[in-house]
Amino acid sequence: MKILSTMIALVGFASPSFATGAPADFLRQMTGCFSVVFHYVEDGKHDKNYAPIIEKAELVSEAPFIINRTLIIEGQHQPHWTEEWVETEARTWRQTVTGPYGDVRYSCEGPWILNQWSCLADPASKPRRDSDRPYDHLRRINTLQINQDRWVHVQTNQKIAGDKSIYSVEIGWNTYERVDQQQCL
Repeated sequence: MKILSTMIALVGFASPSFATGAPADFLRQMTGCFSVVFHYVEDGKHDKNYAPIIEKAELVSEAPFIINRTLIIEGQHQPHWTEEWVETEARTWRQTVTGPYGDVRYSCEGPWILNQWSCLADPASKPRRDSDRPYDHLRRINTLQINQDRWVHVQTNQKIAGDKSIYSVEIGWNTYERVDQQQCL
């Protein structure tokens, strides 16, 4: 455990004191006003980058934790997604993500290890960015790494065809950098 804390401190992502906080503290750190960069790398032909976009993340409730996320594009507020976090009896945390129309995008659970949380969502809905692609759903591994000023969402997405074969594999690397709250008004 001490080696992991030292490694995190060395890369400058989180101080050891922050990394040992409670999951509720990390969830609160994911709220506020952020400049977000979305990177998706697949095969060179279908790679996508959306950069940078302002996102407002509002804490709606703490029992359960509910965070609404809204993109702000050219001054227009566009609902992006909502996440609900619940601690399970097994002391893991379940995240359920719904899209802007109330559609469940995925739900999965995993433990917090210091300031990092990971889960496997299988199946997860095909993202809207791929609506015209010939596969059925995602098998996705989500990892969140959080500190006071930023957080990173890493996705490893296997795109699964209707016959259960792997159509392709994609890595998503989405960074959330805290910015002045005025940008989210």
